Amino acid sequence: MPILDSANLAIHEAGHPIVGLLGGRLMVYGGTLFQLLFPALVAFHFLRRGGAVGLAFGLVWLGENLLNVMRYMADARAHLQPRAEQAARCAVERGLRAPFLRPARARSC
Repeated sequence: MPILDSANLAIHEAGHPIVGLLGGRLMVYGGTLFQLLFPALVAFHFLRRGGAVGLAFGLVWLGENLLNVMRYMADARAHLQPRAEQAARCAVERGLRAPFLRPARARSC
């Protein structure tokens, strides 16, 4: 789901510096930890309150994040560029160079 993907990316990226406060080495794992921990906590919250719909949403969200982490790990094993990094570089490239590029080339990312 595109809406959840944007939220997942924001939560993932926020996890790096937050977990990094505990130690520089842990900062590497902070994104994935937060990306999996946040929906698990949402599911746990609704489990304790007895909200079946909220629990189901949290578990589906956790499952989607597990699939995203699996895809990211497969890319890392194959030495492919992470999708988020590529998208970020394209966005920066478009923002900085777009006024100087021809319209057909500006949309190449």
